[in-house]
Amino acid sequence: MDKVQINFYGILSDQYISILVQLLAKSVAIEKNILVMAPTKEDIDFIDDGLWRSGTFWLPHCYIDNKLKEHNPIILSTIDDYLNLYSSICNSMQYLFLINPNASDIHNSFRKFEKVFILFSKNHDRILLDIRTLWKELSHNKKYHLSFYQQNVSGKFELKTDT
Repeated sequence: MDKVQINFYGILSDQYISILVQLLAKSVAIEKNILVMAPTKEDIDFIDDGLWRSGTFWLPHCYIDNKLKEHNPIILSTIDDYLNLYSSICNSMQYLFLINPNASDIHNSFRKFEKVFILFSKNHDRILLDIRTLWKELSHNKKYHLSFYQQNVSGKFELKTDT
């Protein structure tokens, strides 16, 4: 079995929507089914609003509890809803986008996906601590290939670490 590619993206600000939209548009263009998760309902609502307002691309998406989710390439969920209610119905998802994750047990689900994108703000100490912990846990697992990209001041991402 191939390793799961996990890309960490350290973002300089809390304005991750434009980066998320670009990555999602590329993923939809290659016909991937995508699960986008964040810690809270407010985070998911913010992402939903950002996807509707992106302007450049229209990205079909819905919440995980929507009856039409099978017809949308992008599904939005809180981490808790996914873990507690819907993990078994998301088996057709190929890519996972995880936004500002907390220290949850979500990494146990990474093997279900071809590729995982973890976007996080470098402005929050708690998030950075959780990301460091997650990186350490995942780096010991031979089933994962980890890459860390850091946003520079011009907004471009530079590969910093590749395992």
